[in-house]
Amino acid sequence: MEWAGAFGDLGTLIPFALAYITVMGLDPLGVLLGFGVCMIATGLWYRTPFPVQPMKALGIVATTQAAQTAMVTPQAVYGAGLVTGVLWLVLGLTGVTRWVTQLVSRPVVVGIVLGLGLAFMLQGIKFMAAGWIVSGAALFVALILLSNRHVPAMFVILVGGALVAIIREPTLLSALVAVQKSASFLQRVRDADV
Repeated sequence: MEWAGAFGDLGTLIPFALAYITVMGLDPLGVLLGFGVCMIATGLWYRTPFPVQPMKALGIVATTQAAQTAMVTPQAVYGAGLVTGVLWLVLGLTGVTRWVTQLVSRPVVVGIVLGLGLAFMLQGIKFMAAGWIVSGAALFVALILLSNRHVPAMFVILVGGALVAIIREPTLLSALVAVQKSASFLQRVRDADV
């Protein structure tokens, strides 16, 4: 189950981490080490594995603005993340978050979560309609492996999706090699500037 849970955050963590590293130019060691240390710390504190994700709103604003203009710098992302983290820490330590949660009734929270879940499901159905044969096969595999404790459904679907993408578009492998080469080139340029 730990192996299966490891794939749970791929849809959110990987795109944001890649955007922070490639678009914003953040140091991969700092980003990944920060995630790792936070995961270990929260796991030790709560005595259970606990996902640690970047703030989605911060990530979206930072990467989209950086792609359009040069106004958002890595330092701004570090500062925003630090301020946000300190704010949540203060809210948690002072008990303000408990007070706020008492103001919002449980049915409201459940309704919001249910609405988001339904919106994601509807969007997923729209995506599935574009390639219904592959989507149907992936859904079938997910349903078969849903209660399997040895083979995570998400892992099988990811491998299958990668294979289908490579079969449909063989140039993807060469594009991945080109990305690696350009990343190495950009790193050499950054090192030369320092």
